[in-house]
Amino acid sequence: MHIKLHLVPIILSLLFVIVNAGSRFVFTLDASASDSNPECFYELLDARATQNRLLFRYELVQGDNFDAVNAFIQTPTGRIAEKWDYSKTGHIALQVRESGLYRFCFVHAGISSQLSVLYAFEFLLAGSRTFTVYPSRAITKGTEYDVSASLTVATSKMQESIGLMSFSFAGVSPSIVDPKTRIYLSLSVKTANISKLELISLPSATLPAEVIWMYLEGAPKDSTYTQHCESGGIVVFDITDIAVDTIKKQKPTLTLAIFSYDVGFAELYSMSQVAADHWPLVTFEGLTIVENHSYITLDVGTTLWIEMMQFRHRVWDLKGKIGVIVQHERVSHYAAQSANTRLIYVGVIINLVLIGMGIAQVYYIQQWLNYY
Repeated sequence: MHIKLHLVPIILSLLFVIVNAGSRFVFTLDASASDSNPECFYELLDARATQNRLLFRYELVQGDNFDAVNAFIQTPTGRIAEKWDYSKTGHIALQVRESGLYRFCFVHAGISSQLSVLYAFEFLLAGSRTFTVYPSRAITKGTEYDVSASLTVATSKMQESIGLMSFSFAGVSPSIVDPKTRIYLSLSVKTANISKLELISLPSATLPAEVIWMYLEGAPKDSTYTQHCESGGIVVFDITDIAVDTIKKQKPTLTLAIFSYDVGFAELYSMSQVAADHWPLVTFEGLTIVENHSYITLDVGTTLWIEMMQFRHRVWDLKGKIGVIVQHERVSHYAAQSANTRLIYVGVIINLVLIGMGIAQVYYIQQWLNYY
């Protein structure tokens, strides 16, 4: 659609907010910052898009060779997202699902009374969530049992269990989807020892286990979606095609199965004993603004913003690696200075010893001559 001229300033400011929010400064870390009383900074994040990146970097800019810090990132629900022990620098890019206050904390772990630390943070968003569908059912389906406390994928020589999810699309109008809208299924991984997860759409959630197993075995590989999986991470599937098909055919329910061809297991969060941010969620996302209480979708594809976000991610990672190199160079410089200083001290001591030996020999000869 064509964008009205009076909306251009709003659009530009909105795109700036969507793509980037962050802070950068240098602070002094006192020796009083301990494990029980760390120095913390807070960042308010609104994870309103599945495609996001929390970028964080710190670096010790002034301190002794034996100075370092302990650092960690804590989510709004109290989970430690990442931590570093006795390090001069650290950087990371995280995909997050929780909205709220994130804590970025530091503990003094050096010998100097004060440390100067660079703090850098950015939060990138590619798009904005316009509609969310929560699961009506999320269980582990085994060969002989069903468990609702988690979604567990287990495979040995054959499929032992899969994750089964149902989402109600009853009443969802096809007008909610336009060519620029992407639809994602996002899952939070609790623990895993497999590297890939597969996703497939099932015709019904009430199929017997043996029928589902036969369906998975007979399904062509191009009908499944594959994503990387790791413990503590997030798995995001782009299900736009099957979700749009469900909506257009006015099917009341979208049923999805998560499984793996790899031997091992993966436990994902379900709907029990976890915040709703970590539930299996289907989200409709695009770039939108609101005018006169109605949504207007911008004529910009989400894919472009994802590529921009990934580029910023790579630049951030490069800065972090440069910081590591700088710290190693400083350590090498300090070590060289220390070695040079030790050599000077040793040289002075050796010269003093030689002078002392010379004086002792002169004194001995003089005493010997006077005796004879």
